[in-house]
Amino acid sequence: MAKESIFFFKEISVPALSAGAMILYDEEVTLKKYRKFTPFSNIQVVNTSNANLEIILDYNPDKKLIVLSGGTKALRNQPFRAFSIKNTDVSVSTITDDVIIELETIR
Repeated sequence: MAKESIFFFKEISVPALSAGAMILYDEEVTLKKYRKFTPFSNIQVVNTSNANLEIILDYNPDKKLIVLSGGTKALRNQPFRAFSIKNTDVSVSTITDDVIIELETIR
């Protein structure tokens, strides 16, 4: 019997992040309703804010994305189950909807 293909796509609008603030998106709480689609395959971050951001997949510093203000970053074919997003700017806050994260699972 052939294994069923899975395709999942979710767009997350990040709430406001004050300078230096961090949000955790973990598999047990924040992403719980999407757990059946983990590990996610791809991530894309669209940052329309004036702040620089740091995304760390699975809380592993070796799996870090730096997303500059006004920039976009994507990582493909890098399985992960959770991530954090941090505003690394010391004086600029983001506002709600300034940062969009797209999660995708393809297998």
